[in-house]
Amino acid sequence: MNTSKIRIGQTYQMRIGKNTSEVRIVEEHPDGGWIGESVKTGKAIRIKSPERIVTDIGEKPAKATKPTKAEKQRDTGEPVATVAKTDRKPLSLLNAAAIVLEACDRPLSCKEIIEKAIDAGVWEPSAGKTPANTLYSSILREIAKKGADSRFVKAERGKFKLSS
Repeated sequence: MNTSKIRIGQTYQMRIGKNTSEVRIVEEHPDGGWIGESVKTGKAIRIKSPERIVTDIGEKPAKATKPTKAEKQRDTGEPVATVAKTDRKPLSLLNAAAIVLEACDRPLSCKEIIEKAIDAGVWEPSAGKTPANTLYSSILREIAKKGADSRFVKAERGKFKLSS
């Protein structure tokens, strides 16, 4: 690059070792060359010759702004259409287990809970291969986390019931 084309305040792509970096020219150096500042790190860089400058980037363009969010509408008190049953979020496996155990009078194993939840149409299996194992660990995790406030109680080995 020609020495006369280099302007103070401009940003240039410069060769620094094997890499290139964006540098803004801050001032002329008293011994010749320029003093630049790395755009990325803010460190001062001495530029002795114009051959290190690869390209002229010029002034940085303004950053693109995000589109504004739509304003939320106020509640007017008018009834709103309800979501159809088919559009609802499916029940979690733990909530389905609580519903099944509420309907049963005896403790059930996780495999039995899964079968009854599917038969009742309360829960649908997804891509998981072992939903009974997932339910078992989820129930144990809830018992450990919530303690006495848990919805479930371990009745006997491998069987659970709702807490009273």
